[in-house]
Amino acid sequence: MEDYLLYMKTLRSQMNDVEDQTAKITVEEQMQLTTIQTLEIDLSSAKSETKQLKEDTKQMMKAKGQICLQILERERKIVSLESDSSTLAQVQFTPSAGAYMCVQALSCETLCCTK
Repeated sequence: MEDYLLYMKTLRSQMNDVEDQTAKITVEEQMQLTTIQTLEIDLSSAKSETKQLKEDTKQMMKAKGQICLQILERERKIVSLESDSSTLAQVQFTPSAGAYMCVQALSCETLCCTK
């Protein structure tokens, strides 16, 4: 009978050890599952942010293109206005003759613009 009690005591001890291991494994599995879920959420968030950043970059590049186009158009206008200003600076009005005269080296002629 003593052998039986010893056997039962050993068996109970082994069962307790297995239960403890099972509990540890269950806790570890739960921690790993929680970590995996957190990482999946982080990954999803990172993908979403990346998508938003790409869209923002696309919008910024489009805006940059429009701004560059406006700058080029304004630079062309400035060049045109400077050219017109230069041309006008080279034209002088002769009130006595009643006509504009060009004193520009390339085209010295009387323009038919009377008062």
